[in-house]
Amino acid sequence: MNKQALAFLTMFSFVLMLSVYYVTLPDDQVTASIQNTSEKEVAKTKDTSENQKQEDPVGKLQETINQKLEVEYNKQSESVADENASEEVKKQAIAAMDDVEKRKQMQEEIVKKLEESGYKCAVEIKDTTCIVNVFEPKESKEVAKDILIKTSSITNNAYFVEVTFKK
Repeated sequence: MNKQALAFLTMFSFVLMLSVYYVTLPDDQVTASIQNTSEKEVAKTKDTSENQKQEDPVGKLQETINQKLEVEYNKQSESVADENASEEVKKQAIAAMDDVEKRKQMQEEIVKKLEESGYKCAVEIKDTTCIVNVFEPKESKEVAKDILIKTSSITNNAYFVEVTFKK
């Protein structure tokens, strides 16, 4: 008997044994396990919805920005996957995908650096502009200047930095 036939018979007998075991289980154990599973799923859903309600505006804004980048990335990915697209279009789409990834990494790096400095912010990079949305109760020139300096040092002055204060 060859290896494929032996492997098939082994897997078939394993599945058969499991099905016999499942059929012979008492009904109360099966329903109890199903109820426990559904109760856990309901609890997870409640926890997730409560966490989303308690989420701060900084996280919501950054999530919206990241979703925009994800949509742009997916659009370019579809262009690459299109069989009818020319090689030039695919090359441009791949370059655009790389650009989206670089912008996302740059945004994350800026947010991390500014959070280490104690600022709550969301960052969006568009074309040649880096928009830093700062969630501070008080607007001040010193805070804006500090954010400008830190952001410019991270981006190597590659972007025009715009600081906006949100409440």
